[in-house]
Amino acid sequence: MVLVSETFNISPIFYVYAYLRKDGTPYYIGKGSQGRINQSQGRGCGKPPEERRVKIKENLGEKEAFELEIELICTYGRKGIDDGGILHNKTIGGGGSAKYRTEEERKQAERERTRKFRSTPRGKFLKSLSDKRYREKYPEKAIQKHKEYYKNNRDTIREKEKIKRATPEAKAKKSAQDKAYREKVKKDPVKLEKHRRKNREAEERKRRKAGVPTKDEASRAFKVVSPEGKIYEGRNCKKFAEEHGLKPQHFRGLVVGEEYQCKGWIRFGWKPPENIAWNGKRWYPLSIKNNKQYKFKVVSPDGIVHEGCHQRVFAKGHGLCYKGLNAILKGYKKSHKGWKKYQ
Repeated sequence: MVLVSETFNISPIFYVYAYLRKDGTPYYIGKGSQGRINQSQGRGCGKPPEERRVKIKENLGEKEAFELEIELICTYGRKGIDDGGILHNKTIGGGGSAKYRTEEERKQAERERTRKFRSTPRGKFLKSLSDKRYREKYPEKAIQKHKEYYKNNRDTIREKEKIKRATPEAKAKKSAQDKAYREKVKKDPVKLEKHRRKNREAEERKRRKAGVPTKDEASRAFKVVSPEGKIYEGRNCKKFAEEHGLKPQHFRGLVVGEEYQCKGWIRFGWKPPENIAWNGKRWYPLSIKNNKQYKFKVVSPDGIVHEGCHQRVFAKGHGLCYKGLNAILKGYKKSHKGWKKYQ
């Protein structure tokens, strides 16, 4: 609906008028001031005799007059535009020049006109020419637009391609292309290895989709130790990981040696290197050494000498406060819970 501006003149000099037919029904609704009701220009319909020109309401501000005009036109309707309309008005009033009541009606009509035009030979030619110019001017935008269209209509496009590939001509063409590609790949060792790797991955995906364990998951033997120290042995990484709440991908990385732990699980016989530590739940890499982390030696209450380089980790592992440990190392205190600095 057209909205009447709040900045219109509010002087009560306007009125809303109607032109009537012989049977008394209106065929035109308008808004004006002074002698507008008696003028014949700019309406697109004839002016009736004086006795059939009536003022519906007078002494209105411009805003009020526009609002009443819109209301009456919407009530009686317009011929050829609104269902059951009886008025010859081409617009909905309110000072607007559009013949549509809402912006959505205008857009819908515009889309319908465009669709009809594009179905004609000239429309198809102009559309293809416009698309070509757009691709040449904005190649990146054209690619992005093509990707979005494929994403939104992927199922339809794939169905059409499937039907097209089922024809004898398409099968013969695909066979020739595959043969030429295989001959090309055989001459390039890098491409050949890449092609074989893709084939292996495709085979694994196919087996997973069919519910069959892959060769790697079904035949690889493993021996691991749980965070509680219990030893497990098996041959199916995926099944074992799912049973114990582990991610199959991470667990397989642990088994093949790509990772050193998986939620606290480690390989049997594995010894942690110097740059990682146990925090009570899992092994984690120590932070990079800085000027506050240095090697030190301390003596326990039992007289045993201990070495370390990470004060927080050492204190937590031996039930000490790292601040107290730091104090005895710097000489601020002589001892902390019986522990002393090694002299």
